[in-house]
This record gives sequence, structure tokens and C-alpha cells, in this order.
Amino acid sequence: MIYVRLCREHGRQLSDLMATTNNKDDAESMKRFDMFGIIKEIGVDDEGLSVFYNDHFTYPLYKDDDLVVYNDFFGKRKLKLTTYNPFTLYKGYKAMNKRLKSKKLDGQSNW
Repeated sequence: MIYVRLCREHGRQLSDLMATTNNKDDAESMKRFDMFGIIKEIGVDDEGLSVFYNDHFTYPLYKDDDLVVYNDFFGKRKLKLTTYNPFTLYKGYKAMNKRLKSKKLDGQSNW
């Protein structure tokens, strides 16, 4: 569920960026920027997708039927660990959980 929580965190950060700015020029720039998200599938956890859209990222979501973005943009990369040290992994996991908890983000969904 780590990935779910990070998606929600990034969605919230982008939504907050679009909604709030301290500079008039930045506000005008953000109004001209069309924000959207790309998903690769539906029917897996539609409830989680709905929570993501309604609570964390309220901009249009487009389904990438041919996985063009996922395959071409990401180069079919897999997530890899940067370390196998269990103490470092645990410390990073705890720090991430603390950060996400402070933002009131959970990952209880399967999405």
C-alpha cells in the first residue's frame, strides 16, 4: 500500500499547488496550466480510484488504453530498492509513514 499512499500524496501536492499561490504572477500562470492525470486501468479498485479523484486529485483522469505513457515515458522501468540494509529500509519506511500520517493520507485501498 506504499504506492497508493505516495500517489495520494503527490496528487494532493499537485492539487494544493494549483489551488494556492502567494504570487499574483504565479496564480495567473497556474490558471493557464491544464492539469490532468493518467491511469493505466479501471475495474481493479474503482473505489480506491474514486477516493483518489474525489479527495486527492480532482482534475480530469484519462485512461491510457495502449499504455503509451507507462511503456514509453517510463521505459518499462521497475521499482528498485536503493539499499538492502534492513535498518536503512526500516528508517525510511518509518519516516515516510510519519510524513504521510501528518498529511492524513492512508493507503487502506487496494489502489
